[in-house]
Amino acid sequence: VGIAGATAALYALGKATSFAIRVGTEFEQSMANVKAISGATAIQFKALEDNAIMLGKSTRFTASEVAGLQVEFSKLGFTASEINKVTAGTLALSSAVGSDLAVSAATAGATFRGFGLDAKETGRVTDVMAKSFSASALDMQKFQDSMKYVAPVAKIAGFGIEGTTAILGQLANAGIDGSMAGTALRKVFLELSNENSKLAKRLGGSVSSIDELIPALRRLNEEGVSTAEMKDLVGQRAISAFSILLDGADDLDTLTESFRNAGGSAQEMADIQLDTLEGRMTIMKSATEGLGIALFDHLSPGLNEVVEGMTDLISATTKWLEIPTSE
Repeated sequence: VGIAGATAALYALGKATSFAIRVGTEFEQSMANVKAISGATAIQFKALEDNAIMLGKSTRFTASEVAGLQVEFSKLGFTASEINKVTAGTLALSSAVGSDLAVSAATAGATFRGFGLDAKETGRVTDVMAKSFSASALDMQKFQDSMKYVAPVAKIAGFGIEGTTAILGQLANAGIDGSMAGTALRKVFLELSNENSKLAKRLGGSVSSIDELIPALRRLNEEGVSTAEMKDLVGQRAISAFSILLDGADDLDTLTESFRNAGGSAQEMADIQLDTLEGRMTIMKSATEGLGIALFDHLSPGLNEVVEGMTDLISATTKWLEIPTSE
């Protein structure tokens, strides 16, 4: 019995050590990628590493997956400080809507940049995104395809992410989405922000926010506008989109208000997704990998010495075998 118990303990220890080495080396390499691409200083890198370990133990994503997300943001030009600010919100968004981490990073990152927002406003962006995917026909792909056309112009025109997303949601609900919605809305924004445009003059002046646009749409709809006039105001390609906005000003108002009150939506949706046995097992898996990384930190100095020693031995043996023998 004693021998059997000792054997079982040694076997379990061996499995635990093997697991720690596997997850530890994977995480170590992932963080090496982060350091190489981000150009972080030693202090900044330690902060990134600690953040990855912390989030890896407390979310559905492992520390190595969090490190992979940090790499994606590094590729997008985010600084080490910015990466630490955007990571948690992006993880919540990806978990809430079930999207790929790289796609979530690319979409959220492009949206931050498009609207000229600070990284500390990550929660605002990801919450609006998550809310829009549950309150309208928008999804990650439609949002991404639309925003890359319209976000920079929306910023110039004075429209925030909430109002712009509400308009895209309204258009998506009516079947206009993706690049079609983005290009049409870009045209509308350009006309709205130009005080000399026919649209601005028809509305009584340039429009620079969703709060100004909604009552202007209501007035124009009450006065009536023909298809020919709409073509004259916004151009052929934006007629359908503008018509939908005219008819749906009240719905647009509701969506805008919903997105303004979207604070915490991404995390709330993520928590609901994980409030199941499968979700708890996923969290347990992440926590287990966190334990493996902690164990690896204790093992790695000795393992490095062993590997370096074996490398020296192999090199010496190879060199000895290469010495020519006499006849």
